[in-house]
Amino acid sequence: MPGTNEEAAEGIFRLRDGHEVVIRGIRPDDWTRLTELHRRLSAETQRLRFFVRMARLRPAFAKQLATVDFVDRAAFVACDPASGDLHAVGRYERVTPNAAAIAFVVEDRFQGRGLGPELFDRLVALARRNGIGEFRAEVLVENRRMISLLKEAGYPCGTSVDGTVETLVLDIGAERAPATPPAEGQG
Repeated sequence: MPGTNEEAAEGIFRLRDGHEVVIRGIRPDDWTRLTELHRRLSAETQRLRFFVRMARLRPAFAKQLATVDFVDRAAFVACDPASGDLHAVGRYERVTPNAAAIAFVVEDRFQGRGLGPELFDRLVALARRNGIGEFRAEVLVENRRMISLLKEAGYPCGTSVDGTVETLVLDIGAERAPATPPAEGQG
């Protein structure tokens, strides 16, 4: 049933290096943890995610990001099992009846350890249950890690480039081909 999937998705995920994190649906009270995560991101990671360096994540924006319905707006977080600190966020927001924009951010020290693909898979499963068949992402062309994640996910993927931004459109309603293993340091 749409809108009830966030709790069912909670669970432990083992990273490629053996470290464990909890992956769960974002909650409204995560807004403060989002601001803390943002402070820990390098300037480069902030720029690759938001296209600009943001010195801080304003509380109103953080509250907006943490408030989702798990139908038209959804987000999963990866957090420390003991402290609850957030290490990654993957989200989608419906932009048409059949399509959603997606975005990810992974704390620098957790990049390349498998969180991106795991969050992507959870978002795909939820989106499909909610009638979404297409994911769209606008990514800076130098963000090779994100572009590779999407192109290697196993779904038909169309791309176009306009200046410094690559737009990727994934047909997540299609049958998934076997995923290409990520190159060393991706995910």
